[in-house]
Amino acid sequence: MQKEISEAVKTNYIICTKPYGLQCKQVFHTFCPDKRSHKASAQILHASVLDCLWTAVTNKHKSIAFPAIGTGALGFSKRESAMIMLDAVAGFSHECPCDLDVHFVIYPSDYGTFQAFQEQITLSQESPSHHNFSLGQTSAAAEAEARIGSHTSRAPTPLIVLHGPTEESTREAAKWLSNHLSLSSRSVEICNNFIQHFSEKNHLQLSKMVEAGVSIEEFFVQGHACITVDSESKEDTAIAALRVEEMLCKIQEQFIDEEKYELQLLSNKEVSIRREMADLSDPMFSGRKRAFCDGGLRIIKVEKIKNPALNELFEQKTKQLQCSRIEKMFQRIPAQFCEVILNIGFHAEFAPPEDPAYGEGIYFTNTPKTAMKIWRRYDDEYLYFVEAGVLIGKSAPGERGLILPPVGQNPNIRYDSVHGGTDVAVIFSGYQALPRFIYTCRRK
Repeated sequence: MQKEISEAVKTNYIICTKPYGLQCKQVFHTFCPDKRSHKASAQILHASVLDCLWTAVTNKHKSIAFPAIGTGALGFSKRESAMIMLDAVAGFSHECPCDLDVHFVIYPSDYGTFQAFQEQITLSQESPSHHNFSLGQTSAAAEAEARIGSHTSRAPTPLIVLHGPTEESTREAAKWLSNHLSLSSRSVEICNNFIQHFSEKNHLQLSKMVEAGVSIEEFFVQGHACITVDSESKEDTAIAALRVEEMLCKIQEQFIDEEKYELQLLSNKEVSIRREMADLSDPMFSGRKRAFCDGGLRIIKVEKIKNPALNELFEQKTKQLQCSRIEKMFQRIPAQFCEVILNIGFHAEFAPPEDPAYGEGIYFTNTPKTAMKIWRRYDDEYLYFVEAGVLIGKSAPGERGLILPPVGQNPNIRYDSVHGGTDVAVIFSGYQALPRFIYTCRRK
């Protein structure tokens, strides 16, 4: 477990690991500073408990057990720890629509901590929020336990609460949801190349929406598949748009499952990714930081990516193409496809350029500045770039409509890629590129 912690990526205030010998599904490790050395220690403890609760719900766990965090070397009094942790649980119960059993497990001989939690639970029951807190002691294990039924009170009006693995993903989700539910006009345009994967069943679902009075138009322009949803009422438009998005999510999940299966067969390795936070002060990033700065961008964080299955197929492709030179190139990607690319690699559906002038393949650029010109459509608060090793091999000039590299006048000479000037390369097999780093940026 300690080895996994040392290699894991910290998300907000916790690191998640496997349970190893423990009888649970996951273990969450929190990062709380000493009360005597950090002014915001109480807020961080509160946030740590919330992170654990939301992560448990996100991962579809049914229960979570806490020790009395902070009552040891961190310097919190037993009463302070109980107040902070129970307040976090109470706040969580107001916002979360899911059921989660929350337990506080206290060392059998530590009656003082047990009493502190008992007092705070009593106070909570007397407060207007009236949560269903109960305290009991198990005779079998002789352990003190505070058990919280955290969902007896509900918000008086419908409430949507978003929680994700990072602040960036949560803010992106909030913006996406706001765009769908707070309509400034009656129409919504959804651009997603997985629209091309719609089945007969999906089109039947769209037809039923049309019969119900919703106007739906499918169109394909400059390499982008889009759907416009419109109706007499904004509410009907929002509901129909969310149904289309749900269909697309299911199609993408099926596509990813199929690609993972094929990737595992071809590589003979389990598909898994490991993300490690990179140190931006490392000299290797000095040139990259300048390149992003030239593109009007500020790097927030960089993560190093390791995927053994993708690496194996990339090595196989390197031998097949007899390509000794690997180019360092960039691709700008939408937030929704970051995790997908790291799992199954690059596909043309994930990040089509604004104008596919050099073919219907997978585009890369030499610099982030050029990437900002090639991918202008995504107007997100955070911008995501993947740095990849790309096998260019023998390259020919690209042209509109190509679905494979062209064949030269000499049929024995086959091209491996096409290019658009000196800054843009297009490949037609995702295994010719290996994701190495993912950059999260903001505009300067």
